[in-house]
Amino acid sequence: MLKRRKENEIRWKCYVVVGTLDGKIGLGIRCSKDKTKAFQRATRSAKRNMITIAKGTYSRGDSGNHHTVQRPTIGRYGSQRIELDPAPRGTGIAHPMARAMFKVAGIDDCIIRSSMEESLPLGSIASGLFHALKTLKIRRL
Repeated sequence: MLKRRKENEIRWKCYVVVGTLDGKIGLGIRCSKDKTKAFQRATRSAKRNMITIAKGTYSRGDSGNHHTVQRPTIGRYGSQRIELDPAPRGTGIAHPMARAMFKVAGIDDCIIRSSMEESLPLGSIASGLFHALKTLKIRRL
């Protein structure tokens, strides 16, 4: 049954990213009338949707910990197209939303090419980056 919303009814939409430094990351998106309820539901959803991504090094001779994405990948979400490429150590991540998401997953360096502009909603950018990281998911045989 459809319920009509009142004109002045406020709905809170929360985007939550959770992760571990060893390469697990999850994104949760939920709506609710109450801000704390939306945050709790988004956190629960992010924990349920966690994936393990494959991290790698930029050069084969680099004998250190894995600091970047394993291979070039493309993620699509809506009209966005986001490309992630491995980067040398010390490059960093330019986009603030991507920097926050990748820091949670333990990725320090990455080159991002996309149609991300400042006018795009941050929720679309977060979803696009998560879909790009989903292609780096470690597959179990």
